[in-house]
Amino acid sequence: MPIPSAADAATTPPPIDPSRVRSIGVFKFRNIGDVLITTPALRVLRETYPRARITVLVNDYTADMVLGNPHVDEVLCYQRFAEARERGPLGKLCRAAHELRFLWSMLRKFDLTIDFTSGDRAVWYSLLGGRRYRLGQRYYKWAPDNWRPRVFTHLYQMKDSGHAGGFGADMHEVEKHLWLLHQAGIRGTSGDISLCLPSTAAELAWADALLSGQSSDAEYPDGDIAPAGNGSPEGMAHTGTEAGGGDADANALDPMREAIVRFVDRLRRSARAAQGKTALARGESPQADSLADAKPAPATAQAHGVSPDANASPPLQREEESASQEAAPAQQQLTPAEPPATQAQPQTPPSVRPSLSLVAAEPQNPPPVPEAAAPMPPRRPVAPAPRPQPVVVVHAVSRWLWKCWDDAAMADVVDWLQTERGARVVFTTSQDPRELEKSRDILALCRTRPIFVPGTASLRQFAALCRRADAFFGVDTAPMHIAAAAGIPVVALFGPTNSRHWGPWTPRRTILSAGCICNANQREVTELCDWKATRTCMAAITPAQAKAALAHWLQRGAGPCS
Repeated sequence: MPIPSAADAATTPPPIDPSRVRSIGVFKFRNIGDVLITTPALRVLRETYPRARITVLVNDYTADMVLGNPHVDEVLCYQRFAEARERGPLGKLCRAAHELRFLWSMLRKFDLTIDFTSGDRAVWYSLLGGRRYRLGQRYYKWAPDNWRPRVFTHLYQMKDSGHAGGFGADMHEVEKHLWLLHQAGIRGTSGDISLCLPSTAAELAWADALLSGQSSDAEYPDGDIAPAGNGSPEGMAHTGTEAGGGDADANALDPMREAIVRFVDRLRRSARAAQGKTALARGESPQADSLADAKPAPATAQAHGVSPDANASPPLQREEESASQEAAPAQQQLTPAEPPATQAQPQTPPSVRPSLSLVAAEPQNPPPVPEAAAPMPPRRPVAPAPRPQPVVVVHAVSRWLWKCWDDAAMADVVDWLQTERGARVVFTTSQDPRELEKSRDILALCRTRPIFVPGTASLRQFAALCRRADAFFGVDTAPMHIAAAAGIPVVALFGPTNSRHWGPWTPRRTILSAGCICNANQREVTELCDWKATRTCMAAITPAQAKAALAHWLQRGAGPCS
């Protein structure tokens, strides 16, 4: 995405001397997605001033978008909604103390300040925090005789390109940030202008646990069996089917059948325990009940091409429990258990690992136990590894409900993803009561049941979840930008908001928009749209369009960019 040519102000300010810039303050007192899309500009700043200390000043609820960023040295948080939490005279006193403390932390601290907010607070902070250079863009609502432009030493105004007030109709917000830096001679070296939101190992582990059915932060469908990965985060990321693969219909056990299998297994284990105790009382050794209970020697595992390393990931098994545990109710194992330190675990190659349907349905007449030196025969013919089950993250609700799509249409796409595309859908929402209510209304219309994360995930955990997913589908909201930063394909629904300004900043995207009268007339949304009514521009987008866009990305082999 090229950056438009320069459009300088009437008077050209002096160039910025890089040798005099040792500390930089970047102001972005906006919402979550607004802060995230400043990360390409932060990378350009780091490349231009590699030895400078870069501090980002943001609202407290958006700090996760820049915490851990390799191009940022410090994050200062302003308690944006402190006035709502602090009531009465004491609350006002605390708020005043916070304001003074925040101002003191940045007073005359920066050699260069950059205002990406265009608000009064950022203007004052630029004046109080900037010692030498103060960079900003002239806000199109400022009058010619306004006092605010006098604060900046380097002020630039974008040429009128069709939008009322010269706002730059054909430019994305990321491009506007980079354009402002380019006017001051800050251009970077690598040319990389992608979003940056790294994930930690703990955040990726949380996403792996959620997809494997072991997280308390999600609501799982009744009777759902979590997919079994290969023991590593990478394997769990894109493996939605059980170990050994098979068709989705074969692996999705009916709840009634599953309950019967569990009951039969419980009876069988009880009988096996009683038989084992009787055999021990007679001085005999209990016999193995099936192939799954037989423990082959390491030579058997090596005959199948699998190393008997104790650290390797074991397949799903039905081993006998110890005598003290066999009386406890049997529960179906969702993930492979750690091998005991005193026993050698059998290793089965991935191509012959039994599916969950075979594990649950134990044969009535098990074949005899093979000798230790003989190789274990496979339970089924060796077949090519099945295609992993894709994971699609769906975020259907924005805090501005006029951005939302029709509930029935969203439910139709969720059902289509899980039934016809064989995808595993993770439906997310925030903790806002209105968003939770609307999300549950959508889920009530679904014939299938996706994994539901009801606002229990943090923003950074959501980013890690997107890195483990194959695609994102949702409306114009902060999670859409987070998914774009994770590098997965994004299918976004746009209505009243302008996708040219706020679309997902990634080449792997499909924007579905029927056009809005606000965007067509290049005027403010509030001037023409009724924010409380149902959006006709959103209703004009059909489920067929969304399905076609998702099928396009899933067919091409979705997933995070390498």
